[in-house]
Formats: sequence, C-alpha cells, structure tokens
Amino acid sequence: MAPKLPDISDVPQKYSDCCLSISQILLDQVYSLVLLPTTLLSIGSGTGLLEALLQKHHPELNVEGVEVRSASNLVQYLFTDALNTVSGTWDLSNRALEAGAWMFVYPREPKLIQQYLEHRSNGIVKLVMWLGPVVDWKDYEAIFSQAQQEQRWSRVNVRNGADAGLVAYEMMAWMTRNDSIS
Repeated sequence: MAPKLPDISDVPQKYSDCCLSISQILLDQVYSLVLLPTTLLSIGSGTGLLEALLQKHHPELNVEGVEVRSASNLVQYLFTDALNTVSGTWDLSNRALEAGAWMFVYPREPKLIQQYLEHRSNGIVKLVMWLGPVVDWKDYEAIFSQAQQEQRWSRVNVRNGADAGLVAYEMMAWMTRNDSIS
C-alpha cells in the first residue's frame, strides 16, 4: 500500500523523499504543457511522489515513471503498472517511444537526455521537460539548444523559482516538437 500523499499548496515545499520542491502551481504548470491525451513519462522517477501527486491532482493525465531496476524497490507512490524499469542509469526505456511527454527531474547525467533525444524521439514525443537546480541548467542547456538548432524542436522555454511553482534555486525548462503547439 502506498503511503498517504501530502497535502500541497501554492507555496513550494521540500519533501524528504523527492529532490524537487512541489506546489500546486508546479503541478498545474506541468499539466498545462502536456498535450492531452498522452502519457507523461517521468524518467528517473525516484520514489514517485511528484508523479503520484500529478496523477492525483490531474487524473485525466496518464503519468508513468521510469526507474533503474535495482532501485525500483524505493518507489513508494507509483502503482506497479505505472512503473517501467531499465537496467541502469545509462539504459533507455522503450516506453519513451509511446509517450507524448518526457519529464526529467534532477537527472544525474546530461548525456541521458541527449541519448533519449537521439534514440527515442522518433516516437510520438511532443514535449521534453527538465526540472532541477538553476546552477545545473548550464550542463543541460547545450543539449536542448542543439536539438532546437537541428530544427526539430521549438525554442527552449525557461521558468525560474516562483514563476514555475518552485523554490528560488530551482527551475523548469521545456521544448516542444516543431510540429506541435509551443
């Protein structure tokens, strides 16, 4: 049985089992970017708290997580049928080919996003989103910019801190496929 989900408000809060701060504003912003109907695939979902809160507050959105098989026992909030596993942090999930939106939260390695864009973006994905610390963005910005320069993706959009429903030192960035609404 999954633990009880915390109550959230418009004020971003940190939780011990989630890297990212969470607020109702953040959940609403993530939801507003996803073109329904589709699956939002959270790559590196950790405990699944953010994903479960997205599903609870926006039940029409299908949210699934991807986690390393050896760490999948740490997933507390996602139901088994919403969890996809991979062999390691370097491995790519084939489920990405069938998901319309990808979300990377505090990813460890920029190369992972680059690999997904190179090897899995030939599916139906229309949105790629990154959420993490402002200081880490410089390591990921080049990957997003390269995809945009190849003219497959829109310009990169960025919201910092409170504008994204996050604490001051966090941000969100996203891009949409050029054949979708940006």
